[in-house]
Amino acid sequence: MGEGGRITLINEQNRAWILVNESSYQMSHWSFPQRIEAHSYVHVYIEFQQKAFKYTCDDSGNAEYEIEGSSERFQVQARAMNGFTLQIELTNMSTWGSPKGILKKLGWKHDGYVSFLMTTVDSNITYSSIDDDCPTWMQNSFNMLGDRRLKRICIPGSHDAGMSCIDNSTVFGGIEGLVITQSESIGGQLYSGARYFDIRPVIAGGRYKTGHYNNSSGASDGANGQSIESIISEINQFMKNKRELIVLNLSHSLNTDLGFGSYRTFNQTEWNGLFSLLSGLEHRFVHTNLNVDLSELTLKEFISEHSSVVIIVEDDDADRPVGLGAYHGNGFYKYSSFNVYNQYSNTDEFSVMYRDQLNKMKNFYDNSSIHDKYSMFLLSWTLTPNGPLDKIIGPANNANNLLTGYTYPTVKNSSVDPSSRLLYPNIVYIDNVIDGKAAVLSMAINNVLR
Repeated sequence: MGEGGRITLINEQNRAWILVNESSYQMSHWSFPQRIEAHSYVHVYIEFQQKAFKYTCDDSGNAEYEIEGSSERFQVQARAMNGFTLQIELTNMSTWGSPKGILKKLGWKHDGYVSFLMTTVDSNITYSSIDDDCPTWMQNSFNMLGDRRLKRICIPGSHDAGMSCIDNSTVFGGIEGLVITQSESIGGQLYSGARYFDIRPVIAGGRYKTGHYNNSSGASDGANGQSIESIISEINQFMKNKRELIVLNLSHSLNTDLGFGSYRTFNQTEWNGLFSLLSGLEHRFVHTNLNVDLSELTLKEFISEHSSVVIIVEDDDADRPVGLGAYHGNGFYKYSSFNVYNQYSNTDEFSVMYRDQLNKMKNFYDNSSIHDKYSMFLLSWTLTPNGPLDKIIGPANNANNLLTGYTYPTVKNSSVDPSSRLLYPNIVYIDNVIDGKAAVLSMAINNVLR
């Protein structure tokens, strides 16, 4: 007997995977299916050997698959040298963001799941969940997604997207682990495939920045992150020669120049100053209907010729709604035009979070009162620190490694179950966007939604 867990192998390609080599040493359980059909997935149980007088560090396993009708191969490997881990080696193939021969660790979850996914978009470009970069995934998927309404598309999102750095903080708000939610700036997240960004604007030192504070009024502890100017510059640079849709959701505004204990949400003049600054974003999406439901528009209406930016403004104070004035329709829209159901789990326990979010997704589609009120569903795959010594990035990395293995089967199973509504997230919302995991999962879900 030994420590056991599972790997979910997800084949969202148009060809089967054929097992061509399999070997193991001192593994209590290492047996992979001979064939994994196209557009299917399997759970494989794996167990390392942990017996008396056995040198566990030698435990290892290899299972090599070939893409049917080609010479392309990849290998699933188990290793125990420095703790248990599963990893993928692209032995004789490459994907969009990973070169031939690359070796990437998937991690390990005792009594849980890690996953590996490969998907092929309609232009025959192969992506895998170990890819780091997915800069043009919408453009590459345009033939498949162009005629789809946004409410029938899944995209990756970034929580507290501007908090990859600390640019000044309150006395107790500068604890890096509690305020840093991202390792990469907005530009880096764009290259990893993120397309929906949670932007929380603050005024600090007379400038507009992003911020992460523990509440929106009074004595708020927290810190400032990336400046709005740098976000504009990075987005404009990224959009050159691409056709990608970028959504910025503005909320949790805070004027911190009023003195600690007197912070408040933006007034209209302060919002207007932010709108004026954000007007420096190129290719803002223009629509003449100020009450348009953007989720009902097709992707090609946004990005037929070039990238587009949509800026959604969320009211922070129901008694003082934000007026968009002349900006309305010129790239700026009220939250009612991009009405997303977004309810985080407020827990630091992964098992509680994933069950809560998947149950909320099911309830969103089963409960007509919710589904009629909101146009789209956001899967908030985020963990909330529970104490002053807790951190965000480390737990986020662990949760992100488990994202695909827990989410994809739920979507896939609902697509083949005649008694179930089709369940899928429109936005896969995570902390620490450092690679293409969420983007590749979104592409695979979009394949399921064909």
